[in-house]
Amino acid sequence: MAKAQKNEKTVGVFQLENGNWGYRIVTEVNGVKKNNRRVVDQSGKPFKTQAAAARVRAQALKEFSENQTPIPKAAKKHKNSIEVPEANQKMNPLQRVIKALSDVFVDIMPGILAAALLTGLSGVLGNLEIVQNIETLYGLNTLINIASGAIFGFLPLAVAYSACKRFGGRPILGIVIGCIMLSNSLADAYAAAQGTVEVTTLHIFGFPVELVGFQGGIIVALPWAGSPPAWTNSLSGRSPR
Repeated sequence: MAKAQKNEKTVGVFQLENGNWGYRIVTEVNGVKKNNRRVVDQSGKPFKTQAAAARVRAQALKEFSENQTPIPKAAKKHKNSIEVPEANQKMNPLQRVIKALSDVFVDIMPGILAAALLTGLSGVLGNLEIVQNIETLYGLNTLINIASGAIFGFLPLAVAYSACKRFGGRPILGIVIGCIMLSNSLADAYAAAQGTVEVTTLHIFGFPVELVGFQGGIIVALPWAGSPPAWTNSLSGRSPR
Protein backbone atom coordinates (compact mmCIF):
# COMPACT_ATOMS: atom_id res chain seq x y z
CA MET A 1 0.00 0.00 0.00
CA ALA A 2 1.34 3.44 -0.95
CA LYS A 3 2.64 5.75 1.80
CA ALA A 4 1.67 9.41 1.37
CA GLN A 5 4.49 11.97 1.70
CA LYS A 6 4.05 15.15 3.74
CA ASN A 7 6.90 17.19 2.19
CA GLU A 8 5.46 20.15 0.28
CA LYS A 9 8.14 19.86 -2.41
CA THR A 10 7.12 16.30 -3.19
CA VAL A 11 3.33 16.65 -3.31
CA GLY A 12 1.90 13.95 -5.55
CA VAL A 13 4.88 11.65 -5.05
CA PHE A 14 4.43 8.44 -3.06
CA GLN A 15 6.44 5.37 -2.08
CA LEU A 16 5.37 1.83 -2.82
CA GLU A 17 5.65 -1.19 -0.49
CA ASN A 18 8.53 -2.56 -2.57
CA GLY A 19 10.57 0.60 -1.94
CA ASN A 20 10.15 2.12 -5.37
CA TRP A 21 8.47 5.47 -5.98
CA GLY A 22 5.59 6.77 -8.05
CA TYR A 23 3.65 9.95 -8.72
CA ARG A 24 0.13 11.07 -9.47
CA ILE A 25 -1.27 14.14 -11.26
CA VAL A 26 -4.86 15.30 -11.73
CA THR A 27 -5.65 16.69 -15.18
CA GLU A 28 -8.82 18.36 -16.41
CA VAL A 29 -9.87 18.37 -20.09
CA ASN A 30 -13.17 19.95 -21.17
CA GLY A 31 -14.38 19.96 -17.59
CA VAL A 32 -13.59 16.24 -17.06
CA LYS A 33 -11.06 15.48 -14.33
CA LYS A 34 -8.78 12.44 -14.62
CA ASN A 35 -6.45 10.99 -12.00
CA ASN A 36 -3.19 9.82 -13.62
CA ARG A 37 -0.93 7.49 -11.62
CA ARG A 38 2.55 6.38 -12.77
CA VAL A 39 5.07 4.06 -11.10
CA VAL A 40 7.47 3.65 -14.05
CA ASP A 41 9.13 6.04 -16.50
CA GLN A 42 8.63 6.10 -20.29
CA SER A 43 11.12 3.27 -20.76
CA GLY A 44 9.26 1.11 -18.25
CA LYS A 45 11.86 1.38 -15.48
CA PRO A 46 10.60 1.94 -11.91
CA PHE A 47 11.48 5.09 -10.00
CA LYS A 48 14.22 4.14 -7.55
CA THR A 49 14.32 7.49 -5.75
CA GLN A 50 11.86 10.11 -4.62
CA ALA A 51 13.70 12.79 -6.58
CA ALA A 52 13.39 10.82 -9.83
CA ALA A 53 9.62 10.46 -9.43
CA ALA A 54 9.27 14.16 -8.53
CA ARG A 55 11.38 15.21 -11.52
CA VAL A 56 9.31 13.17 -14.01
CA ARG A 57 6.09 14.42 -12.42
CA ALA A 58 7.16 18.03 -12.85
CA GLN A 59 8.06 17.37 -16.49
CA ALA A 60 4.70 15.71 -17.10
CA LEU A 61 2.85 18.68 -15.60
CA LYS A 62 4.84 21.09 -17.76
CA GLU A 63 4.11 19.13 -20.98
CA PHE A 64 0.41 18.92 -20.15
CA SER A 65 0.23 22.66 -19.47
CA GLU A 66 1.97 23.50 -22.77
CA ASN A 67 -0.36 21.27 -24.76
CA GLN A 68 -3.53 22.86 -23.40
CA THR A 69 -5.24 25.43 -25.64
CA PRO A 70 -7.65 27.74 -23.81
CA ILE A 71 -11.18 27.46 -25.18
CA PRO A 72 -13.02 30.79 -25.25
CA LYS A 73 -16.47 30.76 -23.76
CA ALA A 74 -19.12 31.05 -26.42
CA ALA A 75 -21.51 33.93 -26.07
CA LYS A 76 -25.00 32.92 -25.06
CA LYS A 77 -27.53 33.11 -27.87
CA HIS A 78 -31.25 33.25 -27.66
CA LYS A 79 -32.68 30.02 -29.00
CA ASN A 80 -34.91 31.91 -31.42
CA SER A 81 -32.43 34.65 -32.30
CA ILE A 82 -31.41 35.36 -35.88
CA GLU A 83 -27.70 35.50 -36.60
CA VAL A 84 -27.26 38.35 -39.06
CA PRO A 85 -23.96 38.23 -41.01
CA GLU A 86 -22.01 41.45 -41.41
CA ALA A 87 -22.73 41.44 -45.16
CA ASN A 88 -26.48 41.51 -44.46
CA GLN A 89 -26.09 44.55 -42.22
CA LYS A 90 -24.72 46.50 -45.18
CA MET A 91 -27.84 45.85 -47.27
CA ASN A 92 -30.53 48.48 -47.78
CA PRO A 93 -34.10 47.73 -46.59
CA LEU A 94 -35.25 46.46 -50.01
CA GLN A 95 -32.32 44.06 -50.27
CA ARG A 96 -33.03 42.78 -46.75
CA VAL A 97 -36.67 42.11 -47.65
CA ILE A 98 -35.64 40.13 -50.74
CA LYS A 99 -33.00 38.23 -48.73
CA ALA A 100 -35.53 37.43 -45.98
CA LEU A 101 -38.09 36.13 -48.50
CA SER A 102 -35.48 33.97 -50.20
CA ASP A 103 -34.46 32.52 -46.81
CA VAL A 104 -38.08 31.54 -46.18
CA PHE A 105 -38.37 29.55 -49.40
CA VAL A 106 -34.93 27.94 -49.21
CA ASP A 107 -36.06 25.58 -46.43
CA ILE A 108 -39.21 24.45 -48.23
CA MET A 109 -37.76 24.35 -51.74
CA PRO A 110 -37.09 20.56 -51.60
CA GLY A 111 -40.80 19.98 -50.92
CA ILE A 112 -41.83 22.24 -53.80
CA LEU A 113 -39.44 20.48 -56.18
CA ALA A 114 -40.68 17.07 -55.03
CA ALA A 115 -44.29 18.10 -55.64
CA ALA A 116 -43.43 19.44 -59.10
CA LEU A 117 -41.61 16.24 -60.05
CA LEU A 118 -44.49 14.07 -58.81
CA THR A 119 -47.00 16.21 -60.70
CA GLY A 120 -45.00 15.86 -63.91
CA LEU A 121 -44.58 12.13 -63.42
CA SER A 122 -48.29 11.68 -62.76
CA GLY A 123 -49.14 13.65 -65.88
CA VAL A 124 -46.87 11.54 -68.06
CA LEU A 125 -48.10 8.24 -66.65
CA GLY A 126 -51.72 9.35 -66.95
CA ASN A 127 -51.35 9.73 -70.71
CA LEU A 128 -50.06 6.19 -71.20
CA GLU A 129 -52.67 3.67 -72.28
CA ILE A 130 -50.92 0.81 -70.51
CA VAL A 131 -51.29 2.66 -67.20
CA GLN A 132 -55.01 3.10 -67.79
CA ASN A 133 -55.48 -0.61 -68.57
CA ILE A 134 -53.49 -2.13 -65.71
CA GLU A 135 -55.05 -1.66 -62.29
CA THR A 136 -51.75 -1.72 -60.37
CA LEU A 137 -50.14 0.96 -62.51
CA TYR A 138 -53.33 3.02 -62.40
CA GLY A 139 -53.40 2.74 -58.60
CA LEU A 140 -49.74 3.77 -58.27
CA ASN A 141 -50.31 6.74 -60.55
CA THR A 142 -53.31 7.76 -58.44
CA LEU A 143 -51.20 7.65 -55.27
CA ILE A 144 -48.52 9.79 -56.95
CA ASN A 145 -51.17 12.30 -57.96
CA ILE A 146 -52.54 12.39 -54.40
CA ALA A 147 -49.04 12.92 -52.96
CA SER A 148 -48.26 15.82 -55.28
CA GLY A 149 -51.64 17.42 -54.63
CA ALA A 150 -51.21 17.09 -50.87
CA ILE A 151 -47.84 18.84 -50.94
CA PHE A 152 -49.20 21.78 -52.92
CA GLY A 153 -52.39 21.80 -50.84
CA PHE A 154 -50.49 22.21 -47.57
CA LEU A 155 -47.83 24.51 -48.98
CA PRO A 156 -49.20 27.56 -47.06
CA LEU A 157 -48.63 25.64 -43.82
CA ALA A 158 -45.00 24.98 -44.80
CA VAL A 159 -44.53 28.66 -45.73
CA ALA A 160 -46.00 29.79 -42.41
CA TYR A 161 -43.68 27.43 -40.51
CA SER A 162 -40.58 28.55 -42.41
CA ALA A 163 -41.48 32.25 -42.18
CA CYS A 164 -42.10 32.09 -38.44
CA LYS A 165 -38.78 30.29 -37.96
CA ARG A 166 -36.90 32.76 -40.17
CA PHE A 167 -38.23 35.87 -38.43
CA GLY A 168 -37.46 34.67 -34.91
CA GLY A 169 -40.84 33.26 -33.85
CA ARG A 170 -41.56 29.80 -32.50
CA PRO A 171 -41.96 27.36 -35.44
CA ILE A 172 -44.91 25.63 -33.76
CA LEU A 173 -46.84 28.91 -33.93
CA GLY A 174 -46.23 28.98 -37.67
CA ILE A 175 -47.71 25.49 -37.94
CA VAL A 176 -50.73 26.59 -35.90
CA ILE A 177 -51.28 29.59 -38.17
CA GLY A 178 -50.99 27.37 -41.24
CA CYS A 179 -53.56 24.95 -39.81
CA ILE A 180 -55.99 27.81 -39.18
CA MET A 181 -55.56 29.04 -42.75
CA LEU A 182 -56.36 25.56 -44.09
CA SER A 183 -59.11 24.69 -41.60
CA ASN A 184 -62.00 22.54 -42.82
CA SER A 185 -64.34 25.12 -41.31
CA LEU A 186 -63.36 27.46 -44.15
CA ALA A 187 -64.66 27.03 -47.68
CA ASP A 188 -62.16 25.58 -50.13
CA ALA A 189 -60.59 28.42 -52.10
CA TYR A 190 -60.65 26.55 -55.41
CA ALA A 191 -64.29 25.49 -54.99
CA ALA A 192 -65.23 29.04 -53.97
CA ALA A 193 -63.57 30.42 -57.11
CA GLN A 194 -65.58 27.99 -59.26
CA GLY A 195 -68.80 28.83 -57.43
CA THR A 196 -69.44 25.20 -56.44
CA VAL A 197 -69.58 25.92 -52.71
CA GLU A 198 -71.51 28.43 -50.64
CA VAL A 199 -69.27 30.92 -48.84
CA THR A 200 -70.31 32.20 -45.43
CA THR A 201 -69.79 35.92 -44.88
CA LEU A 202 -69.38 37.46 -41.43
CA HIS A 203 -69.64 41.14 -40.58
CA ILE A 204 -67.06 42.30 -38.02
CA PHE A 205 -67.07 46.02 -37.12
CA GLY A 206 -69.07 46.60 -40.27
CA PHE A 207 -66.52 44.92 -42.56
CA PRO A 208 -67.55 41.78 -44.52
CA VAL A 209 -65.27 38.78 -43.90
CA GLU A 210 -65.65 35.76 -46.17
CA LEU A 211 -64.79 32.42 -44.58
CA VAL A 212 -62.58 31.10 -47.37
CA GLY A 213 -59.44 29.04 -46.91
CA PHE A 214 -56.01 30.03 -48.15
CA GLN A 215 -55.32 27.04 -50.38
CA GLY A 216 -52.53 28.14 -52.71
CA GLY A 217 -52.08 31.40 -50.80
CA ILE A 218 -48.31 31.26 -50.32
CA ILE A 219 -47.60 35.00 -50.11
CA VAL A 220 -50.57 35.54 -47.79
CA ALA A 221 -48.95 33.22 -45.23
CA LEU A 222 -45.90 35.47 -44.85
CA PRO A 223 -47.43 38.45 -42.99
CA TRP A 224 -49.46 36.07 -40.80
CA ALA A 225 -46.40 34.09 -39.71
CA GLY A 226 -43.89 36.94 -39.44
CA SER A 227 -44.76 39.04 -36.42
CA PRO A 228 -44.22 42.84 -36.69
CA PRO A 229 -41.31 42.86 -34.17
CA ALA A 230 -39.61 40.05 -36.10
CA TRP A 231 -40.02 41.89 -39.40
CA THR A 232 -38.62 45.05 -37.80
CA ASN A 233 -35.59 43.24 -36.41
CA SER A 234 -34.96 41.54 -39.74
CA LEU A 235 -35.02 44.84 -41.66
CA SER A 236 -32.84 46.64 -39.15
CA GLY A 237 -30.26 43.84 -39.03
CA ARG A 238 -30.80 43.11 -35.32
CA SER A 239 -31.54 39.84 -33.61
CA PRO A 240 -34.90 39.51 -31.81
CA ARG A 241 -34.79 38.87 -28.10
